[in-house]
Amino acid sequence: MAVAFPDGRSTLIVSWKQNFTVEELEGFLYVHFKDLAHSFQADCELKKLDSQQILVILTRTTREVLNSIAENKHITYKNEEIELDIKIPVDDVFIGDQEKLDEEKETVFESDDKHYIEQATFEQEMETFQELKPEEIETQKFKEEEEDSIPFKLEKEEGTEMLIKVCGGDYPFLECAQSWITNFLLTPEEHLTIENKSINYFTVAENETLLDLKEKNQINMKETVNEMGSFIELNGPHFRILEVALHVEKILCDLQEEIAHVIESELVQFHVQWIYISKDQENKYELNENFILEMAFLDKKNFESIEVGGTEQTVYFQRFMALNDQREQFKIERVIQGKDDYLKKLPSNWGPPNGSLFQKVPMHITSPEFQKLISDLADVGLDVLKIDRIENPVLWNCYLLKKEQDAAASRIESQVSVLYKWIPAQFCSFVCRIGFHEIYSPENKRKYGDGIYFSNDVKQLMKEVTEVGKIIHIFEAEVFIGSCCKTCPSHISSAHRDFDCYEFSENSKDNANPSKTYVIFNSVHAYPKYLIACRRQMN
Repeated sequence: MAVAFPDGRSTLIVSWKQNFTVEELEGFLYVHFKDLAHSFQADCELKKLDSQQILVILTRTTREVLNSIAENKHITYKNEEIELDIKIPVDDVFIGDQEKLDEEKETVFESDDKHYIEQATFEQEMETFQELKPEEIETQKFKEEEEDSIPFKLEKEEGTEMLIKVCGGDYPFLECAQSWITNFLLTPEEHLTIENKSINYFTVAENETLLDLKEKNQINMKETVNEMGSFIELNGPHFRILEVALHVEKILCDLQEEIAHVIESELVQFHVQWIYISKDQENKYELNENFILEMAFLDKKNFESIEVGGTEQTVYFQRFMALNDQREQFKIERVIQGKDDYLKKLPSNWGPPNGSLFQKVPMHITSPEFQKLISDLADVGLDVLKIDRIENPVLWNCYLLKKEQDAAASRIESQVSVLYKWIPAQFCSFVCRIGFHEIYSPENKRKYGDGIYFSNDVKQLMKEVTEVGKIIHIFEAEVFIGSCCKTCPSHISSAHRDFDCYEFSENSKDNANPSKTYVIFNSVHAYPKYLIACRRQMN
């Protein structure tokens, strides 16, 4: 007999006499009980018990709520009314006191959160701290004591000190946090400058928010966008500009995520378009809903709920059908936009895609890929800590398509090069998701004008990096140069881009293998193959 779960979930046993299987009625039953549960601020899920019997699992349920739900015994399927036989198990356990139920839910959630954090930290540590043989490579280590936290002291007035400890499982982000707190949050000055290329994407809404913050806190604010970069300057009492600065940073973080999500959704839609058929008319799902469905499909989910035109729609992938909250049923299709499904054109050494757009696969030090990269980076003065292979099926196929298009056009001197690019730690995940974009490049490094910069020489690249002792992130990229201009002007203007790529020779003592900088303008010309975490050697 079914009983209540320890966390307070209760059950109903539902059956019917009509000759319809669970698979036929699944969508209608789900909508029926979900609507009822939601009306009591509860939630539900369905489990199949037999060909004509299901178990309805309800959360946040009192005896009164369960009785009320059990009274609704009729659904309609194919113009036929079906009477449901709904039973409440006699040994089911109920919690009559709602406050007690809420307390138990909070306890469960706290326990789950703790388990999730511990599990996530463990998985991150396992990625970073692989069991290595010291004789194979000494530098392939993060110190265990460093991975959990970074304690640092700040001198205060009158000889006192303040100790701050930043905790987390991702050491590079801890370093970023330490630098941000020290050099930004806790400076006693009455002037702060925020530099971020996302400021270029501010709309009327963001600018109105800035104006409200300025007036509310009575400070001076100046926004500047020019060839040197994008800045917001704040002047006023320290405690006031600090409050405004935190709001601005939050706006920038949200905007960066919004931009990335739009781009990755467009990349997915370029390859796949989900549609539903209503009254013999094909209807395309919108950009965001299309992305949600494709990710759920990759994650091999049974169903996914989305909002379409103000109504909730549940899509069942195994049966390729959808059911909305008005009991309307639709056929759905996954339409491939190109010649082939992008999932069939992946490298042989990649794993199967899951519910995320990309995967970072740690390379073991004994793998041929790892050894080749170590060889390529020899004598550069860097200790390699970790190497991840980036597996992004959507981004990879965009890159392949661009190469195929140029090859078909018989472009002269079209070639692929292995190039390198340094990316600040806070932007690495964005590059893995949507590729290289100028917005993620370091500021004030546009020596030859606008564009996305790469180098064929890691030593030359390291001249851009001023940090000492911190983890440095370098992407090894496969870059399709296309029609490359090798006799370049000193500065590339946005109005005169006659080539896919511009090549600049840097001053170098090695005449046989000179250092070169490559500037491209289309992100699909480059694919981020490997993410290399390293440190400068102390000597």
